[in-house]
Amino acid sequence: MDLIETYNKIKHIIQTVEFASLWPKFKKYNFALYNEDTVIINNKTIKKTDEFIGNTAIKYQGEYLAIWYLQNEMDENILASKLIHEMFHAFQNEQNEKRFPNEFEALLKYENSLEILQLKYLESKYLLELDNKFSKNKFNAFLNLR
Repeated sequence: MDLIETYNKIKHIIQTVEFASLWPKFKKYNFALYNEDTVIINNKTIKKTDEFIGNTAIKYQGEYLAIWYLQNEMDENILASKLIHEMFHAFQNEQNEKRFPNEFEALLKYENSLEILQLKYLESKYLLELDNKFSKNKFNAFLNLR
């Protein structure tokens, strides 16, 4: 898998998105794809540093950047959507948005307790059932878990 080639394909897909139609004032952010050794940002190759970890939005050289660790080939539209999701986190951070959960805080706070894991299991079960056949009752049961 060629990182630069993948980067350019994703860049092309992302350029076709009207970000403000997804959320008011939402805009495109730069993004990077990386693997164990290499990072691609703005068609430039740099050596991977410890700043690049996970699939997230980071502050890099003073600006927010969506990053994605590319281990295997992915469908390009799915990868573009994942990066846009991370760009939205960059937007949230830039806007000092407080209405959205901090996933890192949740990991520390809940520490995967039995109760949380059981709720996640039930959510997944309801989502699978809803995907197979929609039911208003199951949908309401899912919503009640949240």
